[in-house]
Amino acid sequence: RNLKISNFSIYNMKKAIKALILISVSLFLSNCSIFSYKKYHKALENEKMVQYYFRKEIPFFEERGQIIVAVKVNEQWQNFIFDTGAGTILDEKFYKSLNIKKIRKQKRMDSAGNVKYSELGVLDKLSIGNIDFTSIIVNAADLSNLQQNSCTKFAGILGRNVMHKAIWQIDYRKKIITITDHRDSIKHTPDRQTFAFLTNSSNTPTVRLSTENKYLGEAEIDTGNNGGIDFPKKTMEKLPKNTTFIKSYGTVNTVFKEVKDTSYTTVIHSLAFEGKLNIKNELVAFHSTQTHSLIGNEF
Repeated sequence: RNLKISNFSIYNMKKAIKALILISVSLFLSNCSIFSYKKYHKALENEKMVQYYFRKEIPFFEERGQIIVAVKVNEQWQNFIFDTGAGTILDEKFYKSLNIKKIRKQKRMDSAGNVKYSELGVLDKLSIGNIDFTSIIVNAADLSNLQQNSCTKFAGILGRNVMHKAIWQIDYRKKIITITDHRDSIKHTPDRQTFAFLTNSSNTPTVRLSTENKYLGEAEIDTGNNGGIDFPKKTMEKLPKNTTFIKSYGTVNTVFKEVKDTSYTTVIHSLAFEGKLNIKNELVAFHSTQTHSLIGNEF
């Protein structure tokens, strides 16, 4: 029997084959993504703090409004930025000099919304004082932009994935950070004012801010930020229409690059933290480059 196949049938067959190939590739990529996701979360579960029932005081110094601490990695003491608003990061050159088990590539975003992919790996151990943290997830990133105009060379950023393993108290006057695993060992001053903060999905501490019964949103407590209280520009809309701002232009150094920024500064006469702690006449800024609200070391 003669079999006649029209051009139309051949065209449809080609389309069907292409569709099957695309589905196969999609399923392969999806399975790879699921595997990478599971591998990452398994690595998260393996992060550990070795010591128990301890209290350790760690000295720090400030460089351009950022907290710098000594961290031991691979038996080498290095300067790290103490940053509650970031994961733990190693400078690319330092990262490559270590024997780090690689997990995957991960998309990272800086405070200005710039996005880059960086390598993610597991560091066997890092130590602060004599407190050891093992199997710590670290990102590799080019930190040369943060080194600009800095007198201090640093090898990385000590981030929130290490910090949420312990309790940390920062004494800005004495320049001491206390690390402990039990709250009873934290010393308080008689005139202290307290409020409870939340943590977001990345374990960054956050606090809800409001003014004159107007909710301004959540702000991250970010010790990697050398500013005061900084909001995204869009938050300006929540203030009274007759609010006066001082407009200025400048640049902001993020992890990835230096970006141009327009800021709008004003005084908020009553700023409430979690509806409890009220700060009077607080100078705040609204930035064109900022994607979320931050409370930095200047505050």
